[in-house]
Amino acid sequence: MGQYINRMRELGKMLDTTEDKKMPSIVKRVFNFKAEHKIWVDAGKPMRPQHRIEEIFNRYCKDCQHFNGKSCNICGCFINTGTTLNKISWATTKCPDEPPKWEPEMKVPEPTEYVEEEIIEKGETTEESAASPPEPVEVKPAKPKGGCGCGG
Repeated sequence: MGQYINRMRELGKMLDTTEDKKMPSIVKRVFNFKAEHKIWVDAGKPMRPQHRIEEIFNRYCKDCQHFNGKSCNICGCFINTGTTLNKISWATTKCPDEPPKWEPEMKVPEPTEYVEEEIIEKGETTEESAASPPEPVEVKPAKPKGGCGCGG
């Protein structure tokens, strides 16, 4: 999982296309959300208790220079004291700042082999598949239905 997450973060950095860098691009925000969501789902969807969510928000996020009142300007995730669409509520997440201001409540799952297989099954490009060109496919032109070639 560690290599997968690092690769996701590297790809996320490449996908960030905003000029001002105040907020990640929508593509990067979706990418970051999917990476965090995968970790959370693989861990069994553990949630932080409400008192812990409020403690993290009030102690670290509320006055953070990267918090814009709604979300984090580093990762783009929503940050609040609720449990819906809130990065803090997932017990597997940590602060994206370096060093992190808060850590996961539990150990994040170890790497598994199915991650690479899952990526390949979905047709996403891996380093190996990107290096080798695709096999040529014979394409035959469609024969016109009528004599004039208009297909009518």
